[in-house]
Amino acid sequence: MASHYHTLKPHFSENHGDNIALEKDGAQNCFKAEWKFLKSYGHAFSDFPLRDDRMYEANFDGSGHASIGLTQTDPNHLSDLQQAVRNNQIVLVTDVRFHKRKCTVDIVKKAEGRKTFVFQTKYKDSAPQGKNLMPNADVWIVFYLKFGENMTAEIRDKETGAALRFHKKIDRNIDLQNERLKVSLRSPFPLAYAVLENSLEENGSIHVKTEHINNEEKPRLYHVKIGISNKNADSANSLEFCPSISTKLERDHCIGDFFICMPTKGKFHVFKDGTCIYTKTISPEVDVNLPVYLSFEIFRLRLQTVEFTHCAHKSDAIQNPEGNVVGDSPYVRVNELLKTLQGVNQEVGAGKYTVELEKTLTVATTDLEKYVNYFSDDGYLTPLDTPKPKRVSAAEPIEHQDESSEQPSLKTLQMKLIQIEKTAKEHHFERQTSLVELMKALEINRAIVEKIQSSVENISSEDPTPRVSGSSSFQMHLQKTCADFIQNVDVFPLCDYLLQFDIIHKVHFQNLLDESRRQRTEASRTLFNILSKKKYTDEELEKVKCAFLNTKQEHLLPQ
Repeated sequence: MASHYHTLKPHFSENHGDNIALEKDGAQNCFKAEWKFLKSYGHAFSDFPLRDDRMYEANFDGSGHASIGLTQTDPNHLSDLQQAVRNNQIVLVTDVRFHKRKCTVDIVKKAEGRKTFVFQTKYKDSAPQGKNLMPNADVWIVFYLKFGENMTAEIRDKETGAALRFHKKIDRNIDLQNERLKVSLRSPFPLAYAVLENSLEENGSIHVKTEHINNEEKPRLYHVKIGISNKNADSANSLEFCPSISTKLERDHCIGDFFICMPTKGKFHVFKDGTCIYTKTISPEVDVNLPVYLSFEIFRLRLQTVEFTHCAHKSDAIQNPEGNVVGDSPYVRVNELLKTLQGVNQEVGAGKYTVELEKTLTVATTDLEKYVNYFSDDGYLTPLDTPKPKRVSAAEPIEHQDESSEQPSLKTLQMKLIQIEKTAKEHHFERQTSLVELMKALEINRAIVEKIQSSVENISSEDPTPRVSGSSSFQMHLQKTCADFIQNVDVFPLCDYLLQFDIIHKVHFQNLLDESRRQRTEASRTLFNILSKKKYTDEELEKVKCAFLNTKQEHLLPQ
């Protein structure tokens, strides 16, 4: 990427979240993004009043945040649902959060005497929650869906298991499905995302400014979350990508002028008032040779782009200025584990199977286990500040490990990792925090354990030579057949498949297309450079092979 900076003013993409309003300047560029809560939640009702002492179930599926409550007003007579909430005509009783799983809340209109009834809910093993009802009045179940991913809700008769219908009266953001037997959210997230249309160039800086929407009515909580990624917003529905690096600035820390920089030495910086308040080494997931985009999650604030500037800060000048840097709160330990595991993965890929590597894996696995299994008093998963993993160092090969060692076996580590992964998927991080970094660490950890286990089982005394990884073997083959590859490869439609399989970026695809129109060998040489430098996972390598097979060029692959 070029080291110059933009002369055009930075502006937002018109693809943005439902809860963002954009303001345009005279050139019709979107330069202001303001939080404006419009969509995400919705109310739905049972189509029937509850029978006395009859057990019902509210079944949720997917990931999300919802509440169960009641109304003793016929839903047909509720003209303004928000006003009904304010007037206590709709009362919420139980709050539930769930992540990629099913969730059931038991419901009953329970008789406490001849004329006294209680609306009672019970969620999992928690104590029942109840609300006294007005005498001689019917009661309907209220579903309040707040936000979620692929979240649906159903009502069932607990005794018969029969699915029951929802009322025709619904809130603005509710979808009735399957003949009113199921409900979901039309707009599933409180999308408060805005993404810059311009890319952030290396050695460049973007000046932005945040302010309160109304200085006379400042909210108690407000924040801006800044993320970077190689992905841009192709549409308003594609905003749920997870930035590879992100930081959240809250309350007074997020008000004022900021400079978001990407210096040449690979450090991502956020500066405010001449001080570095956040710094992070750019992770391998962000390819600085491709366009890098900024995304902003804006909550109860207005954000304005000002200008592009040249980054004058030295990338290694302030790595962790004491008392100033906001860490990867609160997930810094998972990121450190991820780096450690990536280091181990490189060692394993080079055939270095040592006792020290296995010890490092054990420490990392133990840290992950503590992290995943720590819960707060309210039952939500909370990160644990785990100790920093040990560094990898050379040691004796694993096959010489003392059997009396107290370290758990690789098989034990593998079983623990499977259980950790299951626990992580079944529980929901508070505030919808992404599991991506944690799951990435788990995936790498488990893959390394499986790779070492397989290698240890396959290494024999007759063949002590470490195995070469599939990725390395493919790249070595390309190097040996460089001239033949460049001379014989049919760049298109091979690149059609490589783009479809996410092996090359659309920027590479367009460059190769332009080059092939000018000179075929120029495009062939560029494709060779891309394929020979990229590090592949086993899954990616299979996709590469599939691309060659589909274009009848398997003769260019290792035999």
